[in-house]
Amino acid sequence: MIEWTFQLELVPDSTIPQFKRLRYHRVEITLGDIFQRGIHPNSALLDDHERVQTRAPEVILGKLNAEPAYVAALKAHNIGSDLFVAPGYFYGQSHDEIEWMLRHVAQWVYFVDDLTYEQLVEIAIAQLREKWTHKTAKEMTHAVGRDFNGIREFLKRKDPSLVLVSYQSLDEHDLSRVVSVDDFLTEDALLIRHGIELQNFRRTDSLAAFTDPQGRLRLFSAIKHCSVEWRREQDNSTALLTYHCAVAGDRVQWQPDLTSNLAARDAAKRVARKFGRGTGTYCFISSIQDMELLARDARFRLRFPGLSYKDGHAVADATAQLKTDSVICYGETSRLWATNSNDQLKHVLRNFDKPVTGRKEELVKRVVELLAEQYEATEKEMDAFFSRRRFVRVGQKPKEKQPFAVLQGRQLRETLVTLYCLRHMRGNVVLEASHVNQSVKLADLATAFLNGQVDVNGCFVPVV
Repeated sequence: MIEWTFQLELVPDSTIPQFKRLRYHRVEITLGDIFQRGIHPNSALLDDHERVQTRAPEVILGKLNAEPAYVAALKAHNIGSDLFVAPGYFYGQSHDEIEWMLRHVAQWVYFVDDLTYEQLVEIAIAQLREKWTHKTAKEMTHAVGRDFNGIREFLKRKDPSLVLVSYQSLDEHDLSRVVSVDDFLTEDALLIRHGIELQNFRRTDSLAAFTDPQGRLRLFSAIKHCSVEWRREQDNSTALLTYHCAVAGDRVQWQPDLTSNLAARDAAKRVARKFGRGTGTYCFISSIQDMELLARDARFRLRFPGLSYKDGHAVADATAQLKTDSVICYGETSRLWATNSNDQLKHVLRNFDKPVTGRKEELVKRVVELLAEQYEATEKEMDAFFSRRRFVRVGQKPKEKQPFAVLQGRQLRETLVTLYCLRHMRGNVVLEASHVNQSVKLADLATAFLNGQVDVNGCFVPVV
């Protein structure tokens, strides 16, 4: 499918060329634009039957309502107000919330580079002189006269021969010939209100907060996750197979949801063989260029179910239905606890020639230090083992599970291997040596593990 987004540009206003108005149109984009440059994938989201709420209009309006977007010299005179756009579907107008928002901005906002209040007044005066009418003269006279007596007094000073007995009698005279723009030159606000069509201004460079240099919508520097649906036929509404994809640079990692549907599994194998180039039977890695080739197939649909510009991108994990009695499950069955008796903790410390005196808290602290020390000493061996094998965690508890064949014969191996799993799991599911969780220090992780605050639930199955 061809993906597109909106491209924005500013063009001179037809009435006041010094002011610019927003114009937008659809433009084709590549998957590289989406994933590597963060271009908003409007087509994929508009096509999505689940109506993903990205909150893009809310974020864009927030940037246009931010202080740097206003024209400071005009805002100081209360010219310009926050933009608010009710969803288009409230009025049955549009289901594309971004287009509805852009239409509103295009209709109600002027964009300028730099404009002073005095320059705005001069432009308003010029506009009024060019289009001075009875209606405008009457409205401005109403504003300065306030009530009928004030209006009559104001007009009588200009033409004593006027006969004015009621508001209706004002329309019996061509007031554009009675008063002129010069009679209102001390009324700046009035001149602006009647001489300038719109009263909302923004800086021209405010668009840069949500577009790329080409004017295409962009709210993230990159989009790193998506889903890809595979249908049996182009027009099928139900997906036979769904992939969860993670993108890093030019590298796309594909992980399918695998149900008991054999047709879906066969389809996953075919896709992996063709585009995975031997990187996996079901899960595989491709380039963005290969992903572009896949996207040309009309049976593929690009989806962004977790994309939110307000809350960040929620990542959905791939799932698989497994027969646990026919799959070898791996995991460690024993471990250390901070609640182990003092004698048990002292036994561990004594085996490594560590001090064994002190209170329970001191013993636990020494065990934590010991675990961090031993982890660093054995990390390369565990890296070598897990770099040659990939595993995914499943939440089901099997009848039995095999220990990982690493650090065999070493003391504390069960606890050290479990710590390695905790530190190298991506999204709490995929166990990879290349992924390291650096957000938590090793000693803090060991402390949390000993105290039962974190653990590895379920078991691991190999990725084939």
